[in-house]
Amino acid sequence: MWRRCRDSLVAGLGVLVPVAAAAQGLYFEGGLSFARGDYVYTQQTSGGGAAAGLAWSSRRVTARVTLPYFVRDTQLLTVSGEEPPEEADPALSTTGHEGSLSDPLVQVYGEVLHSSHGGVGLSGSVKVPVVEAGYFGTGEWDFGAAASLSRFVGSATMLGLDVSYWHLGDLPDFPLQDTLTGTFTLGQAFGRSWTASASVSGGRSAVAGYDDAWWVSLLVGRSFSRGIWGLTASVGLTDTAPDVTVGLVWRARLN
Repeated sequence: MWRRCRDSLVAGLGVLVPVAAAAQGLYFEGGLSFARGDYVYTQQTSGGGAAAGLAWSSRRVTARVTLPYFVRDTQLLTVSGEEPPEEADPALSTTGHEGSLSDPLVQVYGEVLHSSHGGVGLSGSVKVPVVEAGYFGTGEWDFGAAASLSRFVGSATMLGLDVSYWHLGDLPDFPLQDTLTGTFTLGQAFGRSWTASASVSGGRSAVAGYDDAWWVSLLVGRSFSRGIWGLTASVGLTDTAPDVTVGLVWRARLN
């Protein structure tokens, strides 16, 4: 779940920035998200995330450092189809939420092909292990790579295809699978300031034995003289995706 929250914040900025055609400069960017669903459990659970960071953009290259903060549900959960444990540690049975800073993310994005009809971009990402292994970190390095393809249909409609791969470090005594995620997006500009996009995404589960996650998303953004902001919402199509996720992303020029 926590990797999905992190990815949704970065992905939201990734959709908005090309549409806004940001000029060279230093930017403050980030986002907020809230997710709720029962996943593979017998009861609903909720959590959220926030991220803030700095990005430097030139005409073709963007480099960013992002620091995430995650909030998780602390209630004791039972997997659907399994009997609840007969004896549970009372400390694990409390309801509520706890939050923590997580590992920072470093990303470099480059537009390798560009024309009036579309473009191709490549990115590389590294999650730096500064948080101890547990709910908010694995204590290991994560490495990611992504490719994006965009094609303009007319002057205001864009089709996009994004594919990303992550090599995930394992938790102690709990191995994680590498993930592969794909997103198809249809975007539309409305005048000079407003944009909207709809997308469908799917990704391999990081935990062996669980179904892959699929979800659909909607994003509405508005650009202004020094940046852009956007509202996002998504609905899960499988048990391993949140039932509902809502979020806010922004990017503001500092110089």
